[in-house]
Amino acid sequence: MSIIASGRARSTAASARSLTTTFGTPVHEVSQNGIQGARRELEFDDRIVHVKAAAVTDACRDDPPWRWLSFIAHLLFFLAAWSLFIKYLFPMAFAMARGEALVTYVYWDFWPLVHIWLGWALLRRPWYAGWFALIVSIAEILIIVTLFARFLADPDWNMWRSNWFVNKVFVLGSFLLLLGTVIRYRQALLQRGEA
Repeated sequence: MSIIASGRARSTAASARSLTTTFGTPVHEVSQNGIQGARRELEFDDRIVHVKAAAVTDACRDDPPWRWLSFIAHLLFFLAAWSLFIKYLFPMAFAMARGEALVTYVYWDFWPLVHIWLGWALLRRPWYAGWFALIVSIAEILIIVTLFARFLADPDWNMWRSNWFVNKVFVLGSFLLLLGTVIRYRQALLQRGEA
């Protein structure tokens, strides 16, 4: 027993009369030899702490990694911002510099809004977040793989298609990570109704 624990044992022995377990059974009575009783009390306290720590550890093993989901949510926010730049701002700036209509090179799609919504859902964890993550990730993966198959059959590596391809590679990687996470932690994410 360390010096600090011995000091605590002496102070505890002076003030404590008995220690009861959670069931109300006296563990010991502080007697003439109060230090021995206090030492037993400390050992009992340590056992309680270890039992509680073990219970928390076991509970955390069953829960999905919320930090990992937070990372994926922020990755989705980044992808949405990047997609807005690649699909809207850069093409508009290019068209403006060439004196053409502002939307000449814009590829219209509203997936960045879905990515923002999904990122928000992963952070806030509403009841539908797990199913939403599953559905969106499967839909994104199927759409991107189909688009890649069409594109790679007859590739055109101009500036716009190269930007699109690089963007889709990162989006595909993100949704493969998300799908893997949903599958790995399906009980916690889908059955409880919250992500």
